[in-house]
Parts: sequence; C-alpha cells; structure tokens
Amino acid sequence: MTKKIIFRTCLTFLLTFFFVQGAMAAGEVEVVLERNNTSITPIYMSGHMGDSNWIEGFSSAADIYLGNVKVGTSSGTITFSNPPMIVGERYGNLIIHFTNTITGVGTYEVTGQGISLASSTTTTAGDTTLAWTGSISNGTGGFSNIYGLSAGTGVSNVFEGGGTLKEVDRIRIGY
Repeated sequence: MTKKIIFRTCLTFLLTFFFVQGAMAAGEVEVVLERNNTSITPIYMSGHMGDSNWIEGFSSAADIYLGNVKVGTSSGTITFSNPPMIVGERYGNLIIHFTNTITGVGTYEVTGQGISLASSTTTTAGDTTLAWTGSISNGTGGFSNIYGLSAGTGVSNVFEGGGTLKEVDRIRIGY
C-alpha cells in the first residue's frame, strides 16, 4: 500500500512538472484588464450625420487599469454587422477593433466579434451590455511579437459615454 502511495505521488509530481514546464515554454500569459470608458461617440451612416436613426456604430476611448493602477489607454470602433442601430432592440451583432496602448511598453490590436444586449425596459435609455471575443495581433514596442485571444464583457451607456468593461487577454509570445 505504501509503495502505491509513493508511486502515485511521484507520478503526480512528474506530470505536474512537465505540464507546468510546457505551459511556460509556450510563453502564455493571462492578463485581466479593466476598461473605463471615457467617451463613446456615434458613427453615422453616410448622408445621415446627427440622425440617431442612422447610427452605424461607435468610436470609443477608455482608460485601462490593471487592478487599481492605470496602465494605459484604449481607442477603437464598434460597428454593427447589420446597421443601423435600433434603439431598444434586444441584441445586435458587432464587429470590434480596439488598439490598447500600455504606457511605456507598446500597443496591440484586438479585432473580433461581439454582441450587444439592450432592452426597451431599462430605467436609463442607452444602457447596453456587451460581450466580445477576438484575436490579439499587430503589436508594437514591447508587444511586437505577441499574439493571442481577447474576451470581454461590460456595461455601457451609448448616450452618456460611460461604462466599465472587463477584458481577459491570453497572450503568447511568437507562434
């Protein structure tokens, strides 16, 4: 019985060692960022500037925090797959493109698809929940050779421009 326990303990230790070493060799890092929107500006369809019935998407800017420390900024666009936006519609499919800038390190792009969830019964007009998944690429500076995946969720108000989103980036150095 003791030999069995020792064998299983050694086997568990060795397997754990090899799995951890493999993950470290892959160079994967997971980072959880929080984005606080500083502005959300409508993008209108051609010929309909200022008409809220013809919103094609939004440009946004946000501050990026790691824990409670501001580490950078983000800017980008969120475009409806089937514009224009219909206020109060339950959901809309999105195409997202953000550029995250981490101060003193570099930039990287997040490109993906998402969904926005709204309701005509919310107490504040323009409240939207959104979620996305996408890829990380086109890094510069310290991020020049990173690739990976990004996923996030958050709540925002398209009319007031505020909101908070949580972004989880799984980054790999090289391929």
